[in-house]
Amino acid sequence: MNNVVLVGFMGSGKSTVGRMLAERTNRSFVDLDDDIAADAGRSISEIFADEGEAGFRQREAHSLRRALNKRDIIVAAGGGAPLPDENWRQMRDGNCVVSLMAEPAELARRLNGSSGRPLLQPDVPSAILMSRTTLSRGFRAAAFIGWPSTCQVLLTKLRLVDACRASLPRR
Repeated sequence: MNNVVLVGFMGSGKSTVGRMLAERTNRSFVDLDDDIAADAGRSISEIFADEGEAGFRQREAHSLRRALNKRDIIVAAGGGAPLPDENWRQMRDGNCVVSLMAEPAELARRLNGSSGRPLLQPDVPSAILMSRTTLSRGFRAAAFIGWPSTCQVLLTKLRLVDACRASLPRR
């Protein structure tokens, strides 16, 4: 395995788990949304407003390719990053793909009041229901799937760290 790629719906914990995993495995961490915003010099919301979702997805594909060309890193992919077949193929090619899942009610709780997330329009519950159906095909094909409940979030994250650490080459 080369890199660990975290996928899942927004609010599933990709950035949180990614930072923990990077720290525990002494690897670099790349959050694609942060990388895209830094590269564009604008927020994700501004990119969506100026370029639409298609423009954002082009930037996302470029950022993903750039990240996956690195070795031994942890990548938090955006929620929609696995949708294009080419992105999904690249994620799975020699990398450990981990899907973080959460119940819709938990996602709604985490995302309620979020600003700067254009795809949460018109409201959080509607966006979650619409996106979960579309995104679930890729998430369910990952090497590891975590369904953290409110009480088991930390335990699941630690199991994820240990499972990924065991599958990564020793440094």
